[in-house]
Amino acid sequence: DDIGYNFVIDRFGGIWEGRGGGIRSAVIGAHAANHNTGSVGVAFLGDATGSVTSAAVTSYGRLIGWKLFLGGVRPSSSNIIGHRDVGQTSCPGGALYARLGSIRTAARARYEDLKGPGRFVGRQTIANLTATPLAGDFDGDGYDDVLWYGPGAATDKLWLGRPTGFVGRAVTVNGTYRPVTGDFDGDGRDDVFWYGPGGAPDVVWYGRAGGAFVSKSFTVGGDYQPLAGDFDGDGEGDVLWYGAGAAADNLWRGTSNDNFVDDDVTVNGTFAPVTGDFDGDQRSDVLWYGPGAARDAVWYGEVNGFSGRSVTVNRNAVPIVADYTGGGADDVFWYGPGGAPDTLWLGAGRAFANRAVTANASYDAPFGGDWNGDGRGDVFWYGTGGAKDKLWLGLT
Repeated sequence: DDIGYNFVIDRFGGIWEGRGGGIRSAVIGAHAANHNTGSVGVAFLGDATGSVTSAAVTSYGRLIGWKLFLGGVRPSSSNIIGHRDVGQTSCPGGALYARLGSIRTAARARYEDLKGPGRFVGRQTIANLTATPLAGDFDGDGYDDVLWYGPGAATDKLWLGRPTGFVGRAVTVNGTYRPVTGDFDGDGRDDVFWYGPGGAPDVVWYGRAGGAFVSKSFTVGGDYQPLAGDFDGDGEGDVLWYGAGAAADNLWRGTSNDNFVDDDVTVNGTFAPVTGDFDGDQRSDVLWYGPGAARDAVWYGEVNGFSGRSVTVNRNAVPIVADYTGGGADDVFWYGPGGAPDTLWLGAGRAFANRAVTANASYDAPFGGDWNGDGRGDVFWYGTGGAKDKLWLGLT
């Protein structure tokens, strides 16, 4: 047997599962006609017409705050309401309805307790894969996707971002590459450059509507770490072929006809670089991060080349780039695995504003993207295999 409400609370504050599966999943209930989708129904076990216990009110607040936290939604007067607000009924009883203000306050407190620090809110997700995640909006719908690349003959998967989460799609790569993503043809959809080091074949998958790809072969040669970005701001993504140390470097500038134009560039150093538009000028930049006490620098993309300046990171951390505030400039989340310190660099012109943040967890390959399409960058905390995963949704 089943029940229309997702949860039931008794007068002692006990919380019970109602409709099956609603604890772990977003199960649609049958609690309020025309308002069941995208909502959670919580029934009171007993008569709340004349009085209701504080224990029950506290449990309502804690439960609702937790469920809204999982959905990335702030508790408010507009999303915590009584049954009588949406239908011809006296439910949930006069005494309980009068305590909605207290329930909202308790829900906000629970939400703040669970919220990821540093202006993020957490959401659970499950990848259950051992793969290299590649983030990008491959179908151009405004929601970032994840292509889970399994090197060689390992399993690959494509997760297409949607307003309510991810939708899986079969995909097969077959090969060993150092891939990088960017909009190389300037059509508003991200593409994948499958770079095969040395003499291995190289292919670009150009993203198309609906999550399809069109492939084109190229020849790179050499041994590089590819860095993608629209460094000159012309609308077509480029690839900076970085050769560590004193090895040769090269720059391929993307064109609208699915091609590249060769250009010269020299880096000369050993770094763990990342790219992003850190000054918000619509041109991608390169953060040349030297782990530990090694030297660091930022190259700001210009119409013709780069302009650079020194910065100081002075830490061993994993840089995760995204525009977490939605302000138009990319930021850097410096993640220290385990209990190592974390910090957030907010892009602010040609400088960074430092903000404290705490992840306090261990993940194998965290990466950034805009998973809910709100214009603010999020963090996908990915743990390989069956390890736990989590999303931190960026907030203003």
